[in-house]
Amino acid sequence: MKRIWIASFMGLLASTMTCSSVWAQATAQISGAVQDQSGAVLPGVEVTATQTETGVRRTTVTNEPGHYALPNLPLGAYRLEAALPGFRTFVQSGLVLQVNSNPTINIVLQVGQVSEQVEVQANAGLVETRSLSVGQVMETTRIVELPLNGRNAQELVLLGGAAQQVSPAGGYSFGGTRLAIATAGSIGTGTDYTLDGIRHIDPYDSLALPLPFPDALAEFKTEIGGQSAQQARGSQVSAVTKSGTNALHGDLFEFVRNDLFNATTYFAAVDPTTGQKKHSTLKRNQFGGTIGGPILKNKLFFFGGYQGTTLRQDAKNLRSFVPTAAMLAGDFTAFASAACNTRGAVTLKPPFVNNRIDPKSFDPVALKLSALLPKTDNPCGEVLYGQRNPIDDKQWVAKIDYQASAKHSVFGRVLASYEDNLIPKEQENILSAGPNRYDRSYAFTIGSTYLISSSTVNAFRVSYSKVTQSQYTPNYGFTASSLGSKVYDYLPNVMGINITSGFLLTGNPRRIAANLYQLADDVSLTRGTHQFGFGGRLAQSRTIGETGDTILPNFTVSGEVTGTGLSDFLLGRVASFLQGIGSGNYLRMKYVSLYAQDAWQLKPRFNVSYGLRWSPVLPLVDYRRPVPNVSNFDENRFLQGIRSQVFVNAPPGFIYPGDPGLVQANNGANAAKPQADLWKPYWKDFAPRLGFAWDIRGDGRTSLRASYGINYEEYGALYRLGTAQQQPPWGSSTSLL
Repeated sequence: MKRIWIASFMGLLASTMTCSSVWAQATAQISGAVQDQSGAVLPGVEVTATQTETGVRRTTVTNEPGHYALPNLPLGAYRLEAALPGFRTFVQSGLVLQVNSNPTINIVLQVGQVSEQVEVQANAGLVETRSLSVGQVMETTRIVELPLNGRNAQELVLLGGAAQQVSPAGGYSFGGTRLAIATAGSIGTGTDYTLDGIRHIDPYDSLALPLPFPDALAEFKTEIGGQSAQQARGSQVSAVTKSGTNALHGDLFEFVRNDLFNATTYFAAVDPTTGQKKHSTLKRNQFGGTIGGPILKNKLFFFGGYQGTTLRQDAKNLRSFVPTAAMLAGDFTAFASAACNTRGAVTLKPPFVNNRIDPKSFDPVALKLSALLPKTDNPCGEVLYGQRNPIDDKQWVAKIDYQASAKHSVFGRVLASYEDNLIPKEQENILSAGPNRYDRSYAFTIGSTYLISSSTVNAFRVSYSKVTQSQYTPNYGFTASSLGSKVYDYLPNVMGINITSGFLLTGNPRRIAANLYQLADDVSLTRGTHQFGFGGRLAQSRTIGETGDTILPNFTVSGEVTGTGLSDFLLGRVASFLQGIGSGNYLRMKYVSLYAQDAWQLKPRFNVSYGLRWSPVLPLVDYRRPVPNVSNFDENRFLQGIRSQVFVNAPPGFIYPGDPGLVQANNGANAAKPQADLWKPYWKDFAPRLGFAWDIRGDGRTSLRASYGINYEEYGALYRLGTAQQQPPWGSSTSLL
């Protein structure tokens, strides 16, 4: 497999060195045919498209059947010209190319002098008569003006048909506002996202990486069904970052949300001096700006932007129940009454009588913890409190576009997103404490477009993205052992306890890192009535996941002994106790995909598109020391009582890296650089695509399209791990019931 990877890489690298590159899936195309007034085809016509905002020109020549194609054009407004000696020059302005659009512009030249012009000034009504996918484009104006929650551009996906958010906003490796959206019947991670023509996906949880804020987006397109072989999944989101133009442009903005404009929540605390409920003091400010323009006119352009978001609130809307003075004296009468229980009065189970417990039987650890909890005069033990949770989001975007020559253009883009989700140490009480989380996301892309000839264009992109998340435990000021419990504390000043209908203390540490390296190349060439496309993508992800879900001593109190959680707590009756060593995974995965596609103009008004994509599933490779996280079970070895030579205390039948007979590829146990595949490679992921587009009336305004294709879902490293990491010897934990 390593030889295959190297051979594929060298082949793609050779292609890259031969030509340079293009912005696939972040560009557009103009194609059509040129005829004279009698309907005869005209070969040799020079067709030129000029981007009006930058002056960048692209030229091609019609082939023998009179067809032309200008693929991989940057988005924006264009002027289209066609010239041939003996005919008047045709000029059409007002062409606006949107992301992934493919308008057909058929040109009729009139006899006359080249110096004479036939100009069409009206904005062209463009209908797709070649592309098969069904999609919706959001241009800059709509992106900025639509009332998006938190100005999250990903919510634009929900405006299309057959799209549904399937989980709350957030993600495993970067929180914030990332959404899991199922489209066209796929799973929530089944949509492919590209930014400036390169995949924009987190390899750890398979969700989209943070997208640029609305003012930094040029266009945003969603496509469902009818995808070409170039596209990996059944639904596609293509976003394009703004670029600079020959004119200096920019904007400044600020959006404000304030609790003074909102109704007070039902459970808000009451100010004893006024008798009125307190506002939660929500203050959310979102501000920033963009600027773009020329460095060298018609040659070199820049664009940059920043958005900051601050959220401040001190809401008094959290509710817990703690032991009251009466409970600590052994009297649970009020707490067990119907007034404090939605399902009616509760009677403590025998041997306790009249809802009373002798305080002498209370657990000393529980009493010490109770002394640290907030006090309340509420007979039910209810406490209302706030939690200061400042959140700071920052995002920077910068892009450079360079027109090196009439044949070669290059761009570079960097996007950085930060989120600091903090719960400061100085809180109202220990129940307000919580973990601090720091998320970081970086995405770098370089792309190059090179015209090999008037009918052949090559596109190359290289990209690196990184996502990290660091979560730190809260500081309660004590541990379970410092209160007198005979447990081991891995971390200082924190413990875990969950009391049914009571209170909760928790805060597990976590460190996530996901790196994705990508290299992609696409070639588009026109031959007669065929437009061929082929290319591929090579990538490698490197991910680290260290979680302390079981590293804290975790107590669960359910109330199954006495009938209420708080009474069980004071008696020290724990329903379960769980503690372990946490979990860690250190993974790498390689990705290879190749495709070939043909758009064939079978008839002047009828186009057929067909292609094939190949994306084998290569194994996830574990690098955990000293033994990678994978095992097999062999029934015959179990029946014979044969044990592992690596983990001699493992039950018979288990096989680990270093043992003879492990199915997956590995380099043995205790190697200097241990590694083992988690599964065998699967080479048969072939995805055919077939469809047609019919220009019904031949005027480019009405089309009928149909398509068939097979798509395969892809899963992030998090969802491919299975349960092996939670099993001994890697994820050992002790649970006492």
